[in-house]
Amino acid sequence: MAACATHFIDGREASHYADKAVADDLAQGFDLVGHLDLPAGWSTDFRPAFLSLKDLSQLTQETNHQVIKEVEDSSQFLEELWQKSLDEVSKGWSEGPFREQDLPQGAVISKRFAIQQGNKVRPIDDLSQSHINEALNMAYVAVKDPSSGEVRFFRLLCLPFGAVAAVHAFIRVSLAICHIGNTFWHLPWSSFYDDFTLLSTRQLATSAEASACFLLDLLGFEFDRDGDKAAPFQEVFRSLGVEFDLTDSNKQIFRIQNTAERTKSLVEDLAAFQEQGASSPKTWNRLRGRLHFVAGQLSGRLPKTKPPFAQHCRGYDIT
Repeated sequence: MAACATHFIDGREASHYADKAVADDLAQGFDLVGHLDLPAGWSTDFRPAFLSLKDLSQLTQETNHQVIKEVEDSSQFLEELWQKSLDEVSKGWSEGPFREQDLPQGAVISKRFAIQQGNKVRPIDDLSQSHINEALNMAYVAVKDPSSGEVRFFRLLCLPFGAVAAVHAFIRVSLAICHIGNTFWHLPWSSFYDDFTLLSTRQLATSAEASACFLLDLLGFEFDRDGDKAAPFQEVFRSLGVEFDLTDSNKQIFRIQNTAERTKSLVEDLAAFQEQGASSPKTWNRLRGRLHFVAGQLSGRLPKTKPPFAQHCRGYDIT
């Protein structure tokens, strides 16, 4: 791992990437709490923390009890969450499972829950409830053991999916990787958090893929080498939930559209909404989020006309 960190530092320096601290921060580990320094080359977007570290420690005991109670009462995706938590331990991403009496004084506990994304279940760590996000070493997530019903705890050793500071760190590292790949391998790619989209001419597709894989291996990053996230080069491909059509690229035309599955699912949800004539706040928020995503290819203009209605519907059944 030390060699990979050295390669990252050397690549950052040789490519003259503006964010000089990103390689050192990656090697040392990114902070989840405290002030986030503005990386060189970034525009200022100051967002003050709602809590100091001192305030966070004072709230810990109260919020920990609340989190544990909610996890005890949970009943969704128990098997999936437990197995994914154990998988993270085997990969070295976390430690555990621990019992409550084994936790150190001052441990901050966050709830882990799951969301369904297509046919996959993704674990999310709610660091807002535990106030980690508000304060921006002692981070644990609570997961219910489906075999015993007991709440167990895992100590996070990597950036959790759900922390404000983690998003900041993901973007910094991804942009640095893109810059190094573009500078030395001339890779025409882009990144969105930890998803990379790579374009190539037909003649250079094999070389482009090999170069991208070599760079990620050189820098020590694990990545999908097969499956949905590692599809072969095609004129029509999917990335970030939408479909890109490059069949007319020789005419300097490309098309972006929502996937057929996403469109079909949304039409079915809208038909059900029309048939029932009402919706719960939870169902409405899910539908609203999907409408926002679908309308994004129209620059988000349609959803922006509806915020008063959306705000009004948050706490009421909708008819």
